[in-house]
Amino acid sequence: MANHHEVRRNMEPIDEYIKISGLYKTYVTPNGPLEVLKGIDLTVRKGEIFGIIGFSGAGKSTLVRCINRLEKADAGSIKVGGVEMLSLSKKELLQKRKKIGMIFQTFNLFEARNVYRNIAYPLEISGVPRKEIKRRVLETAELVGLSDKLKDYPGGLSGGQKQRVAIARALINKPKVLLLDEPMGALDSFSRADIQDKLLELHKENETTMILVTHDVDEAIYLSDRIVIMTPRPGKISEIMDINLPHPRHRGGTDFLYLRRTILEKLHLVSALPEPEYII
Repeated sequence: MANHHEVRRNMEPIDEYIKISGLYKTYVTPNGPLEVLKGIDLTVRKGEIFGIIGFSGAGKSTLVRCINRLEKADAGSIKVGGVEMLSLSKKELLQKRKKIGMIFQTFNLFEARNVYRNIAYPLEISGVPRKEIKRRVLETAELVGLSDKLKDYPGGLSGGQKQRVAIARALINKPKVLLLDEPMGALDSFSRADIQDKLLELHKENETTMILVTHDVDEAIYLSDRIVIMTPRPGKISEIMDINLPHPRHRGGTDFLYLRRTILEKLHLVSALPEPEYII
């Protein structure tokens, strides 16, 4: 069998775009300090899809939220395109976030706005001229397959269509980085597969650097160039694995199934939880 499952440790990636060093995050709770991230060190290459998997409590969502400072780390360094995120002023951070799109599990759409105005929202608040907004909304809607839904409201859309709107809104500023925090978690299996393929199309066209948080091992293998496995609380990096399978990937293929089995075994080794929560 081809070696599609190399494990990398302490390796400096080529053409790194996101570099995280010595990252720590602790929450204050009524029961005392809760350490969520402990000494995270990783790099993400420009243009790669980087998957993050682990059980609940591993700090996966906290990690990606720290990247664009929706959460502020207690210590460490986060550089995106060579810029230190943790030292940016509020004004500088707002400018930098225009190039960092984020998609959540919940769609976070404005129910009172139609699809067109949901997608246009980031441009509207930035003061982009109306003519330019129209051009970019039409272009982005076509990219995600929503050209015929622009007048519809979120209440009349399926889950998959709502997530396409969320993706379009995240892409409207042409971000260099796209953070995906379990974006397919609330979708049925058919919608999930559709969105996964759409993300691959968008990645191929735009070469956007993507960081994907997921509980779904198959999803991580299907989409990612590399996968990091995180331990449960406090979140630390256990391993980083190369996924050297060509696209399109066959979920029932021998190498795919071997990787799935390997990752599930590693998750059992790093987990302190009695019941696994992965999706097969």
